[in-house]
Amino acid sequence: MYWEEVYPKLGESHMRLALECEAIYASRYPFIEYGQDLEVMAELEKGYKIMKLTETAYDAAPPKEVKEKLDMYMER
Repeated sequence: MYWEEVYPKLGESHMRLALECEAIYASRYPFIEYGQDLEVMAELEKGYKIMKLTETAYDAAPPKEVKEKLDMYMER
């Protein structure tokens, strides 16, 4: 499927970029036998901690004009 549908649309530049990305990844995280790097893999899969600093009634139910202004901004 890749060679028949994806590659003809994206071409050689995409293929070179994909190979370069793989090489960069391999230089940062060398490939080793599966099972020996489970701690590293688990650390990479943790994600990010998201902290919410405050939550007030204003956050939950802002005034109508503020909500409309915010909605207009977010639509753009």
